[in-house]
Amino acid sequence: MRFVRSGNLVYLVAVVLLFTIQSFADSHARIVRLSDVEGSVQVDRNTGQGFEKALLNLPMTQGVKLRTNDDARAEVEFEDGTTMRLGSDTTVHFDELSLADSGVKNSVIVVEAGVVYVNYTGNADNNFSLKFARQTTRLTEPTHLRLEMDSKEAALADFSGPVHVQSDVPANNTSATLEDIFVKKNQTAEFDLQKQGEYQLVKDIAPDVFDDWDRSQEKYHDRYAKA
Repeated sequence: MRFVRSGNLVYLVAVVLLFTIQSFADSHARIVRLSDVEGSVQVDRNTGQGFEKALLNLPMTQGVKLRTNDDARAEVEFEDGTTMRLGSDTTVHFDELSLADSGVKNSVIVVEAGVVYVNYTGNADNNFSLKFARQTTRLTEPTHLRLEMDSKEAALADFSGPVHVQSDVPANNTSATLEDIFVKKNQTAEFDLQKQGEYQLVKDIAPDVFDDWDRSQEKYHDRYAKA
């Protein structure tokens, strides 16, 4: 009988565990693309090269940053038809773009600054979250929203569909803490980012210079889907 040396046995066990962990890890094989580019749009592909010119149909992968400069616009399309549009001077970070073994697609996008439109199809097999400052919006039903954000404040406007916002403000925060906000259609949630936990709901949506562009793009996608 041949015996396996203890050193070799430890190595063998380590290799088996490594492959087992990898088999349970989520995949990053997603089909998320830059579907429209207007003006100066840049991408940081998380390779250490910094920002470079973004080209039409460029794949968006986990860890990528996308930035539009002055007078620029961009659109990102997901596999289920969900779209995210960036107005001028906007930066977003694709914090997570993964595919679970179950087939569930997990998308977490962090908005760092600017104006972003999201038209979520509401596919039950997907998890789609939008993060800004210390707030997280997880979309579970068909929703159309607009998020505007700078260093001082953020405004989340709900064009259609339910929007649920959660905050990670520490529980021991002495100021008024934000736990859950439910934004209804044609409402705007305004956040004071300098006073974490303070917000107000406004029963109206103020127009934005990019609203017409967003509606025009959505009509194009509707015609394309029907065709």
